[in-house]
Amino acid sequence: MRSVLAFIMLLQVSEPASVALDELLQIRASRVEDPANGRLAFAEGEAALNAGQLADAMSAFQDATELLDGSDELARAYHALAVAQHNAALAQAEQNPQAAKDIITSAIANYAQALEYEPDFDPARRNGERAAQFVPNIPPPPPESSEQEGDQEGPPEPSEESEGNSDDSNSPSEESESPEESSGDQTNDPTNQDESSTEQPSGEEASGSSSAISEQEARQMLQEIRDRAEERQEELNARNSRRRVVERDW
Repeated sequence: MRSVLAFIMLLQVSEPASVALDELLQIRASRVEDPANGRLAFAEGEAALNAGQLADAMSAFQDATELLDGSDELARAYHALAVAQHNAALAQAEQNPQAAKDIITSAIANYAQALEYEPDFDPARRNGERAAQFVPNIPPPPPESSEQEGDQEGPPEPSEESEGNSDDSNSPSEESESPEESSGDQTNDPTNQDESSTEQPSGEEASGSSSAISEQEARQMLQEIRDRAEERQEELNARNSRRRVVERDW
């Protein structure tokens, strides 16, 4: 009886991962037939996140930022890309601190880009602030041994590894809707995914060429982008107001 219960529990645990992987494979097959479809790219990114494949998720979301049109869709695509990078940085923090700093720098830039497209997108603002708070919590890299005096033989004793100080408060919090929970045919529409992220970092591959930044610089970057986004929104509102006046006069 116990063996039967254990087998049933094992099936229940493995089934969600299998379903997520099957969905990912189906979406990839669809993308082969329609590679220029930005919504399919976004859907692949979500499926990869659900399957725990962060590197693939980042790649798909990057494609989505290049293929989608419209400020709403682009804001959600950049936010989703930033969330995947944010989780990758969390996963790398202890093993590879420098890589984590590079990745989180890129994530902060993408959170800011999402806010530039949609200034009122609160998930991007909140997660961007969490990313900025995460920067000083990344442990420093272990010091390199620079001195080997005299006739010392053998390698120096390894230094103690710094313990990671990151906690749940620095991880992206807005959870994404799974395709099964989305209604109708809107599963692949980024405009219906207001909060696209996950709390399960599992990817181990990500690249970042930008230099690491401090928490103050990260917050300053976000504030500058938000200010520019607000100015842009005011200009759009003024332009729309003038257009309505012209239409009424016409």
